[in-house]
Amino acid sequence: MYDIVLVVEKSRYIRQDIVASFLNYTVDKLSKQAFSRAGLIVFSRYAVPLLDLEYNFSKIPKLYSSIPIIQGTPEPSLGLYEAVDMIMEFDDELAEKKVIILVATFATVPRKPIVEAIDYVINSGIELYVLVASSRKPKYLTEVFPHVYLLKSISYDKLFEYIVKRK
Repeated sequence: MYDIVLVVEKSRYIRQDIVASFLNYTVDKLSKQAFSRAGLIVFSRYAVPLLDLEYNFSKIPKLYSSIPIIQGTPEPSLGLYEAVDMIMEFDDELAEKKVIILVATFATVPRKPIVEAIDYVINSGIELYVLVASSRKPKYLTEVFPHVYLLKSISYDKLFEYIVKRK
C-alpha cells in the first residue's frame, strides 16, 4: 500500500519519450501493488495537479501526453509543494509509504529555491526521489540531497525495487 505522487516537468527542455516510458512503467508496476494510489502534478512555470491520489491511476501517461508544452522557467519547487499538499489532503492513513517522485531537467536554475522545497518534503515525513531527465545531475542538488538519479540511465526495475523496499 503506497501513496505515490508523480511530479513531472512539461517544458521544451524535457524529452517527452523518456518521460512517457517512465510513466507507463510506473503505472504498470504500481498497479500490481495492492491498494496503492497515485497522483500526478505537472509543472513548468506553474504547478497543476492533474490527478489527485486515487486507486484508478491508469490514465496518468495519457493525461501527461495530452498537456501541451508549458512556457516559462520550470519551477520544480512549486510541484513539490503541491505534492505535499496532495498527500496531506488525501491521507487516509492506510498507506505504509508516502513517496514523491520528481522528474525534472534542471536545464535552467529555478527561480524558486529547490532546497527549501526538498526540506519541506522530508520534514513532512515523505520520501522523495529526484529523477533528472537530462544528461547530468545538477551539482547544487546532489550536494544537499542523496536520492538524485539520471532518468535515462537508471534501471526502472532497480529504482522501483529501491523505493518499495526502502524503510
